[in-house]
Amino acid sequence: MKNADYEALSPDLKEFKARGGKLIIYHGWNDPGPSPLNSIAYYDRVRKTVGEGQENWFRPFPDARYGPLQRRIGPDQANFFGAMERWVEAGAAPDRVTVSRVTEARWT
Repeated sequence: MKNADYEALSPDLKEFKARGGKLIIYHGWNDPGPSPLNSIAYYDRVRKTVGEGQENWFRPFPDARYGPLQRRIGPDQANFFGAMERWVEAGAAPDRVTVSRVTEARWT
């Protein structure tokens, strides 16, 4: 498998949008790599390719409060599934995603 098989590099999401697709991307400012600026640049390329109005189907969540969710510090849980479920089923596009910390979390 090549990187191109699973990396989101193409900004042409017109067909995805036309089929009613919804997309949430997350990137913590403290992620060690790749840079969160890559996610912002990707969002901008999609906006230029697909056109304005991304808020109806594409929501980026770059956030300074947290880095990788599996780190031992900061939040380690994010409810992206719940946000997506409300967006698809109730038409309530997320303006934020709830994050929390489970104090006794055990990572394997």
